[in-house]
Amino acid sequence: MTAFLTTEIALVALVFARVGAAVMLLPVFGEGYVLSRARLAIALVLSLLLTPVLRSSLPPVNGFDAAYAGLIVGEVVHGLFVGAFVRLSIAALSIAGTAIAMQMGFAAANFFNPAEAMQGSATGNLLTAAGLVTLVLVDGHHGILLGLVASYDALPVAGGLNTADMAQAMARGSADAVRFGLQLAMPITAVSLVMYALLGMMSRLVPTLQVIFVAMPAQILVGLAVLGLSIGVIVERYTAFVADLVHRLGA
Repeated sequence: MTAFLTTEIALVALVFARVGAAVMLLPVFGEGYVLSRARLAIALVLSLLLTPVLRSSLPPVNGFDAAYAGLIVGEVVHGLFVGAFVRLSIAALSIAGTAIAMQMGFAAANFFNPAEAMQGSATGNLLTAAGLVTLVLVDGHHGILLGLVASYDALPVAGGLNTADMAQAMARGSADAVRFGLQLAMPITAVSLVMYALLGMMSRLVPTLQVIFVAMPAQILVGLAVLGLSIGVIVERYTAFVADLVHRLGA
């Protein structure tokens, strides 16, 4: 009985190493306003529930020896990679919000963004909050957990650390996040370019007109109107982007 319990505890701890590290960074679960004890409880419960499901994917464990310690370290790295990879979606929203703020004249209006634990633009905070709420409403957090389970196929426990593939995946995911964030800001960017062209024509036709005083209120109003019309599409595309990142974990 003692040997059986030792093996079961070792397997649960092995699963907890990846799940716990991933939960610290995954969207929805790893947000700064989620209590650390709640995250720890979620990771522990998930580990207990997933151990029987993942038993066939786990290597045999003979005890707490040096080989087992190596597996634990590898699983922590795998978990951090999974969490950071999916968290690139939050960076995409932040990039989109910053680009939108620059076009609307809100570049200097920075506020603390709890999702990134740093200063961010007002529109970035709005898009991040809207994206996370929508992700929960469409059960996207369940899809993230399924992606975490699927990561055991792409990153097997006893397969070692494939740092080259992990670095390549992070580089490609980062590039996709930047591109996706700029694409989300394209509607407001396009409207702003048209406004700048019109204001340039006005300054040429009426040199005495103080364009800056006319442009700033119009720029903010038009930007808010376009943002209000496009935010539904933004959060819809965001959930699809998260689903694509999660799908890559099992590929």
